[in-house]
Amino acid sequence: MKKLTQFLGLFLCITQICQSQNTDSQKVESVGLNLFSFLPFIDKNPTLLFVVEPTIQLNTSKSTPTTKHLVRLSIGYASMNMIRDSRMNQKLSSIYIKAGQHFVGRRVVRGYNVILGHNSLKGKIDIQGNFFPDYSKPLPDESSLTIGAGGYFGTKHKLSKSLYFYWTINSSLNAGSVGSPRFSYIPGAGNRVFQGPFAIDFNLNLMYHFSKNTFGHSL
Repeated sequence: MKKLTQFLGLFLCITQICQSQNTDSQKVESVGLNLFSFLPFIDKNPTLLFVVEPTIQLNTSKSTPTTKHLVRLSIGYASMNMIRDSRMNQKLSSIYIKAGQHFVGRRVVRGYNVILGHNSLKGKIDIQGNFFPDYSKPLPDESSLTIGAGGYFGTKHKLSKSLYFYWTINSSLNAGSVGSPRFSYIPGAGNRVFQGPFAIDFNLNLMYHFSKNTFGHSL
């Protein structure tokens, strides 16, 4: 909870800085939240997965009447519990940042970004004894960095004048791992494909686009 509070505070500070430094060529276009992540190719389902990923998008002078050229910044927090081999209980938590270019057309959205995250892992071994006493022992705490880069492609669906759904397919190449054996899920990137550095994810984002009368533009 402490990490979640800290990262939400950081995101609000960044949003406030962006608003205070708006110019005619760079404005806050929209803000949003990742509502859903589907993790394909996962071979060991987590007992609990919690992801919060607010996003802010800034307009740039390169935008055209048909395509918005945006700077996209996301700050995420992910927490996952997993039980391995019925006796190893592990909890992975991570704070990550994604930044890159985002292009929005009439129906299609696409873009690319870099990922930087810090992961921490805690766990313990629990063995329920039938003919011997129960055994429980904490595992050594682990931490690591994740660095990655990738792209995405998807569609935009209008809900109202200001609200939109973005449904995207995301892929990235990542360096860094945590856990022994390492986790299939890479926070901010998705799930490893065949346990390699390549990850894929499907996301549903709800975005609120500001009107021209405030400090943003709408396409």
